[in-house]
Amino acid sequence: MKTTLKSTFAPFHFFIAIIGLMFYFTDSVFQIGFPQAKSTIRNNSSQSDGAGGAGIGAVNAADINYLNPAVLVHSFGRYFYTTGGSTRFAAGISEASKDVIMPASLAYFQEFRNRDLKKGESDLGLAVQPMTVKDVSLALGDFISQSMAIGITGHQYSVSFDDEKNQSVTRTLLDAGLLWSPLQNLGFGLVFYNIGFIDKSEVFPAEVRPLTRFAVGTHFLYKDFLRFRADLLSGDHNSMKGPTVMLGFEDYMKKWLIWRIGFQGNQDTGQQLGTTGLGFEGPRFVLNYAFQREMVVGDYSKHSIDLTFPF
Repeated sequence: MKTTLKSTFAPFHFFIAIIGLMFYFTDSVFQIGFPQAKSTIRNNSSQSDGAGGAGIGAVNAADINYLNPAVLVHSFGRYFYTTGGSTRFAAGISEASKDVIMPASLAYFQEFRNRDLKKGESDLGLAVQPMTVKDVSLALGDFISQSMAIGITGHQYSVSFDDEKNQSVTRTLLDAGLLWSPLQNLGFGLVFYNIGFIDKSEVFPAEVRPLTRFAVGTHFLYKDFLRFRADLLSGDHNSMKGPTVMLGFEDYMKKWLIWRIGFQGNQDTGQQLGTTGLGFEGPRFVLNYAFQREMVVGDYSKHSIDLTFPF
């Protein structure tokens, strides 16, 4: 009996200790460099962040409102999730249980960013302009056949400028997605982001401007212990001149412990990210950690931690 307890709980205690250290170092890294970072990664969960940012064809409650709303109907239950750091916060709740008439997911996202100002842009002579990005989104989804699901997400997206003018800009945006699951362990996704959005007057700074793009992705689970993910994200205006490629692997080391590794390459900016992460999937909660680091251009790095509760 003692040997069984030791083999079962020792890895768990080690994992919790590592997560505690990550919480400490996460705040330090956020405060040092994250507000100025320019990541190509979308508003992903830590689960997809650790796998190169790929998640179009995979099911994860924390990614529903940001990656592919069509996966909502495959979540099969009720979930609450939250993620946070010194510069960003997100929370959401989803309902896709068997008795619900229309599966739905409601989410809130907020991030603090800085924009470098050109000489003469600020009446007060400021070098940077603080910005607050907020996104309230509602996703709806349903099956159109036994293997095909569709979904839409409406966003109320706003950016406020914390300067002498205190201006703000708000737009309503729409995403639409498909998910085809021909097999239980195989899925293909297609999503269109910010459909029809055109910022002709350029009221949004480039750092936070919504982009009209599409993405395709897939996931494949091999014998319940190894999952492969791959996404291809277009450039702005659905252009394929500067796509972003995302690749990731998930290794189910134990029934409750998952290790992730991935890569993301942006052909437009030349940015290349290496990613890794750990996940704990228990019966009462799910805890995921991810780390991303620039390998070629600049010194960008990011830590993220998500917590999800089924109820």
